[in-house]
Amino acid sequence: MLLITSLLTSQSAGDGIELGDPFIRNYTTEEYPGHMQNWSITQDRNGFIYAGNGNGVLEYDGESWRLIPLDDLNAVRSIAIDENNVKWVGGDRELGYLEPDSLGFLRYISLKNKIPPSHALTANVWNVFTTNVGVVFRGGDTIYIWRNGVFQIIPNKGRIHTGFQVGERIFFRLYEKGLYELQDGKLNLIPQGEVFKDIRVYAALPFKDNSILLGTRDAGLFVYDGTSVSKFENEIDDYLISNRLYNGLHLPDTTYAFTTLRGGLIIIGENGKIRRTITTKNGLLNDEIYGICLDDRNGIWLGLQTGISHIEHLRPYTFFGKKMGLGGTVDAFARHKGKLYVGTYDGIHSWEHSSTENGYRFKRIDEINSGCTSLLSTNDCLLALTDDGTFEIRNGAIEKLNNLKGVFSYRSQIDTNRIFIGHKEGLATLYFFEGAWQNESTIGQIDEEAISMTETGTNTLWLGTRVDGVVKIEFPSMRGEKWKRNPENLKIYHYNQKHGLPHGWNKVYTIDGQLRVTANTEMGPPLFKFDATADSFIPDTEFGKKFGLDSVMVHPLAVQDNGTYMLLKSLSIAGWPSRFSSYKNAQTGKYRVTKLQDWRFSGHYKVFWENQNLFWLGSEDVVRYEIPKNPENVPPFKTFIRKVISGQDSIIYGGVQVAFNNPKLKHSHRGLRFQFAAPIFDDSQSKTYQYFLKGFDKEWSNWSHETQKDYTNIYEGDYQFLVRAKDVHGEVSEPAFFLFQYCPLGIALCGPI
Repeated sequence: MLLITSLLTSQSAGDGIELGDPFIRNYTTEEYPGHMQNWSITQDRNGFIYAGNGNGVLEYDGESWRLIPLDDLNAVRSIAIDENNVKWVGGDRELGYLEPDSLGFLRYISLKNKIPPSHALTANVWNVFTTNVGVVFRGGDTIYIWRNGVFQIIPNKGRIHTGFQVGERIFFRLYEKGLYELQDGKLNLIPQGEVFKDIRVYAALPFKDNSILLGTRDAGLFVYDGTSVSKFENEIDDYLISNRLYNGLHLPDTTYAFTTLRGGLIIIGENGKIRRTITTKNGLLNDEIYGICLDDRNGIWLGLQTGISHIEHLRPYTFFGKKMGLGGTVDAFARHKGKLYVGTYDGIHSWEHSSTENGYRFKRIDEINSGCTSLLSTNDCLLALTDDGTFEIRNGAIEKLNNLKGVFSYRSQIDTNRIFIGHKEGLATLYFFEGAWQNESTIGQIDEEAISMTETGTNTLWLGTRVDGVVKIEFPSMRGEKWKRNPENLKIYHYNQKHGLPHGWNKVYTIDGQLRVTANTEMGPPLFKFDATADSFIPDTEFGKKFGLDSVMVHPLAVQDNGTYMLLKSLSIAGWPSRFSSYKNAQTGKYRVTKLQDWRFSGHYKVFWENQNLFWLGSEDVVRYEIPKNPENVPPFKTFIRKVISGQDSIIYGGVQVAFNNPKLKHSHRGLRFQFAAPIFDDSQSKTYQYFLKGFDKEWSNWSHETQKDYTNIYEGDYQFLVRAKDVHGEVSEPAFFLFQYCPLGIALCGPI
């Protein structure tokens, strides 16, 4: 037990693979009405989330929560959605469904009085399944099937423990008997189902080769292939047993998620290998999880003992922050001898196994007590520029090379034994000589603070400075041997506003053999190229074309390996800034450009590429970004008018389409409020709305985050209110609409109000 538990905790990041936290959004009773406990959770065909809550059914439309109580404020244990989007409900001694009332509010309709008196419902309904032969309710030890307005009672074979649905197949585990399948109105013991007469089953999930993966609390995982039951080899049996398995879910990437009552969520692959755990350490409200479902954008929803959590699963990014040992704003990355290092204002951190945490996390190198601005892996050592000087980290030993307050390091491509160091007061060099990095020279002619460097030709170094323009240095020679004295006979040229560059910092890059300069400017062009004939810089408005981007405002935010990797920013014609990762294939010379899903970390601009598919971004935390092999197909979404209020508090529409769609309103009710929502849950703060009252407004409104609109002084006539939403990807929904009519003054018979 101890061996396996240790293995699990250390593998929660995949055997040392740097796997950060997913983004998690938690909801508590401060945000939703109802009880803290949530027993089940699902999504309907409109995209709304429904939770079986201790006080009824919770409904979430992406903007606000509603509580739909049962008759006696009973707890709801299970919810199922059928192909017609009807919500079927099982609760404490209750069963029924939700139906809109005359105004369009969902109300609970009980079916308990439809049950034959000989099989009256006296227990809680823990399972509801929708099938093509009816709706199956499991109340205590009785199975009820609702079909064509009548309940069918399935003969009782014993005490029922749990029930499961796999496709159209329904299974029940009976105490002291085993696992049964509901077939043709009867419970039949599956082949070798008696294996589970004393083993409690809590999950049945579709598995490979049309088999079923069974999760048990007493003996771990099994596979049922239709003819026999066998043990499934995996790494989480002891975790499920010790943390009390409660539920499970098959995920679309052929992984399997299991909820527990003590250990949060654990995910394995189809091969039984652990992928990760997600617990309170990663941001969940608590580790006691009852309900689980997957939404239409692959988000995982959890019904908890206290609250509800939404996990952005299958996103290309995960986060590393203070909980994982990082401190300070990120300034540098390096991969050295297979280990990831991160330089921050707080120091240098390396990804290490922690014996105290029983897992991997970042560990600060205590011997270096100042902020790190640059990291460079070279030869057998890692060079670190800090506020206290330059340090060499070699095989665990740390040596201080100088006292320069480093800013930026650049390894010469002309002579790779030389490293240029930009520091607070100018420029210096190191040279690899006799098996060690040695201080080579101080270039006294330079007093600017260099924040970037690049080379062109065979003897030219360019510096991008923090304050004013760029510097060009022509050396007599940059190749061949260690300089025996500080270089002389340098030709130094300064380029600033007089030469076409804007004031402020500038960064220099060599891309496709040509010099490019980016500028710190909110106005005007952000990218410049060098005109050697005029000895000045001109805006580069054609740069984006090589990447297939239509904006004239495309520019690099970061460049690695002379343009092999780039982080690009584009301000499109529509005005929405986007960022892209660019990779240049050395053989074909073509670029592969991938738009980033970076709405949660658009301010992260320190970048380090591992390869064409994996890179790191840093700011106040670190993001690991892995480009998906298959681009995500973002599903279309809808916008809904959720409520219409006339006057101060007279509700004329509750959100669900009902028979009347064109109410006639009295002239005295000339004030209307429209509330609307779109069920999008990834970064809902970036969601915006646009509305238009046809017959009143002249044009669509500007996009905004407002979720309601008030109108006053509406005169007699026919009107149509339209509203649409835009998600973080820039996708726009079809508009929702509400038709209504204002009657002329003096008309007495005018509609329902």
